[in-house]
Amino acid sequence: MASSDRMNLVRATASAGAIPANRPIDHARRIGTALAMGSVIGTIAAVLFLDVDVTNGRAWIAMIVMIAIVAACLVPWMIRPAAESHPVPVVARTLGTKEDPRQRYVKRGSRSGLLVPVIVRTVDAAADFRSIVMMTEVDPDDPKDPPVGTLMALEQTEPGMGELVNVQEVTDEQAKLVDRLRKHPRELANEAPVLPMRRGTLERNPWWAALEFWAPIPVGFAVTAFLMQLITG
Repeated sequence: MASSDRMNLVRATASAGAIPANRPIDHARRIGTALAMGSVIGTIAAVLFLDVDVTNGRAWIAMIVMIAIVAACLVPWMIRPAAESHPVPVVARTLGTKEDPRQRYVKRGSRSGLLVPVIVRTVDAAADFRSIVMMTEVDPDDPKDPPVGTLMALEQTEPGMGELVNVQEVTDEQAKLVDRLRKHPRELANEAPVLPMRRGTLERNPWWAALEFWAPIPVGFAVTAFLMQLITG
């Protein structure tokens, strides 16, 4: 690992590998969000610039229709994607990094937290790997890293991927592994390959994800502005 990577582990890990958010639910969420944004902008534009009389009873009907359209566009966010494989129980150990915690505090969808670099070992003794975990129990105004070497029982969402999530209940195998690594920390070296993580649904990368995000906005704008004028006219 290069010395610059040792100083910026979160950035180095995040840039080492990323898989586009290309599941059907990702496409639906990205397009739906863009349509909802366009619909909201179109509704506001219709009220401000198309002489829509908000005191007219039809205007309230139009507003209800617009709210229903926006809600329908956001339905994909309420659907939990089916897991393609069973999650893998793992134990992660936090690593040190020189990156400013305030720059690593992020919000992803409804979740927000501090990105912390970790080294991971699975309970089935598969190859160790490096990844990033989002720690949510952090003060957003003054985020601080946990002590270097903190051990956590987590789940790897799918084999071969670096995405990690909290567990509902620590398994006996994880508890034994935590105890073993606490007594023999050198068994888990700090250097290991980085596994890729799936990009955020609303990230505009690669180009087709950007197209899916930006193209539906004018569509939502035009449709809702037209409907507002049609219903209230």
